[in-house]
Amino acid sequence: MSSSSLLEVTTGPNDVLPWEAATDAPLTEAAFAAIPSELDLSDQTARGESNSSHNMPPAIEDAILSFAAGQSVDALNCLNIAIAGDMLGSWAATAWTMRFELQRELQLRREFEETSTDYAALFGRAAPQWQAGSEPSRAAPDTQDLPRVAITGFLSRESQRPLSALRKSIRRYPGVRLNFERLRGADSEGCRALLVTCQSLRRAGKRIVMSGEETLLGLIRPHLDQTDSAGPATLWLLYLEVLHLIGNSAEYRLAAQRYARKFSVPAPTMQDPSSGAATSPAPGSANEDSSPMFHLEGVIVRPAREELAALEAWTDQQTTIIIDASRLTRIDFVSCSKLMNILSRAEQTGRTIEIRSPSELVGGLFVQMGLTEIARITPRY
Repeated sequence: MSSSSLLEVTTGPNDVLPWEAATDAPLTEAAFAAIPSELDLSDQTARGESNSSHNMPPAIEDAILSFAAGQSVDALNCLNIAIAGDMLGSWAATAWTMRFELQRELQLRREFEETSTDYAALFGRAAPQWQAGSEPSRAAPDTQDLPRVAITGFLSRESQRPLSALRKSIRRYPGVRLNFERLRGADSEGCRALLVTCQSLRRAGKRIVMSGEETLLGLIRPHLDQTDSAGPATLWLLYLEVLHLIGNSAEYRLAAQRYARKFSVPAPTMQDPSSGAATSPAPGSANEDSSPMFHLEGVIVRPAREELAALEAWTDQQTTIIIDASRLTRIDFVSCSKLMNILSRAEQTGRTIEIRSPSELVGGLFVQMGLTEIARITPRY
């Protein structure tokens, strides 16, 4: 079966391994391995050591502080000089990644592509991509160019493996078309797996086009007002995610208000699904381990009272603190100091703290400020 044909994911408990299946059986997790992938997400070597080191070269320190102060051109010049002078030792790969981030920030597309060629030759691996959202928006890709996947059977705990395989195997494509017409049932764990899949794809800039979504929504609606907190929260978040993806703004607003009243959180807001941007998150957004996350987004500079007050109020209610920094563009020195004070107070009460997916420049400021002493920082690259 070619990659352009209709692919099916059997998500029920009767899934069979591919070598046990009949030739005409629906494709399971292994089917997605045939869809080629070109994004290199394996660049994890030496990242943890670099981010926890205390011997950061002065050129990188200067670049981080310049960027935090909003001086991106100065930061880029500093890195260019240090890289050209071979002054960085084991920190060279980190500096190159920071340079890529700054070139995207400054819209230096030609320089970015030239740097990518040099990076691949020097380090023997693919450079980061010129990511979606780093340049003026263009027309959305034709949905006919997207691989099509039918989600069938029962959405449950057993769905996690095929959905995870789906996320990994469409990296080459601008998005995916999901069809739910033959979905027969769904429980809270299966809904969480689908929610994580949709949110992960959108954060990666992928487009998601749904058909047969009313089947999925019809399976979720009867369970939205259950009293169990963990299950219904996941169901509500998936319900909102689907409404967001199909562009049903009227029903989204009503559902968001009900969600806010039920869980005593700010109502999430809807953005353009074609942009790949996440909805404005509320505490309780889903992630891989089903723990609540607080999302830091955009540019946070002093006084930043609202953002940091919201974070502090949220941390007071959590036993484990997970902060998503994947959409945090920049944070200045003063705001980072306040962030550290908030997290230090939480750490002193014995709670664990994790900050996920900051950019190399933002993560570098976290290192300089000593956040690695109180929090685990999971790198983006």
